[in-house]
Amino acid sequence: VAASGDTILVAPGTYTGTGNYDIDLLGKRLVIMSSHGPEVTVIDCQGQGRGFLINGHDSVLKGLTITNGLASQGGAVYSFRPSTIRDNIITGNQAVSGGGIYTVAVLATAITSNIITNNVATGDGGGIYHENNGAPTDSNIICGNSAAGRGGGIYQNVSDSIRDNRICDNSANTGGGIYCSHW
Repeated sequence: VAASGDTILVAPGTYTGTGNYDIDLLGKRLVIMSSHGPEVTVIDCQGQGRGFLINGHDSVLKGLTITNGLASQGGAVYSFRPSTIRDNIITGNQAVSGGGIYTVAVLATAITSNIITNNVATGDGGGIYHENNGAPTDSNIICGNSAAGRGGGIYQNVSDSIRDNRICDNSANTGGGIYCSHW
């Protein structure tokens, strides 16, 4: 029902079941944010699908915990439009690529001040998988993620701006913390 430009304010609670996974922004520019922070506002996908599909330019996802997501790309969040993913807890999700977050936006998806932990990729990018993304990855905690392939914490196929992050205890076949295929 929301129109492009709207803000959706999510009340505290744990959201499960139909309608609380595979949330598609339908190409709209939306701000989806919690009213009281990620510690009390949880999207639990229950292994039924991913959390969010961001396909609207300049959308914002802020202040949520997204957990138990399962998808081929982006267990918690798949973004293919320029957007902002900020102040979230992304934990316990799984995908082939991008256990936590998968970005493919050529014009940039900024990932800032998130806690990205305990996500799993059966391929590349346990915490984050960046494909053709030109935005900063700043001030995040990226710890305890794993990938069977490359980039336990972060996989990138371009040289992006990664600064002021805490990257720890991630594991992968190649590049436990960060793997970049093109510098």
